[in-house]
Amino acid sequence: TSPISLREADVRAIKKMRKLGEEKGVKIVFLLIPWLDEFTERINFGSFLQEINEVTGGVLVMSREEYEELGLSRDTFIEDKISDNQHLNLRGAKIYTDYLIEKTMKEQ
Repeated sequence: TSPISLREADVRAIKKMRKLGEEKGVKIVFLLIPWLDEFTERINFGSFLQEINEVTGGVLVMSREEYEELGLSRDTFIEDKISDNQHLNLRGAKIYTDYLIEKTMKEQ
């Protein structure tokens, strides 16, 4: 497996978001969706997840079962080869928003 880690610019951006959330009294939730098995098998995913948890202060990890139950698929992302299909379309944004609301309301 190959090591993978957050870029320094990403770490700075996450820390800035967390700080702003604290200053404004807003809870920031970071969500990690399932990655393709063929990718996670090539990297040290456990180490990467640990790093993400440390930087974010805790990340909500969506299971593959939850992902499939919600009807998520590549169709919920923008079909744009420039962004490498990593950004949500309107349908995907609604599904993820509803999921986050449900998960965070259970915590209260």
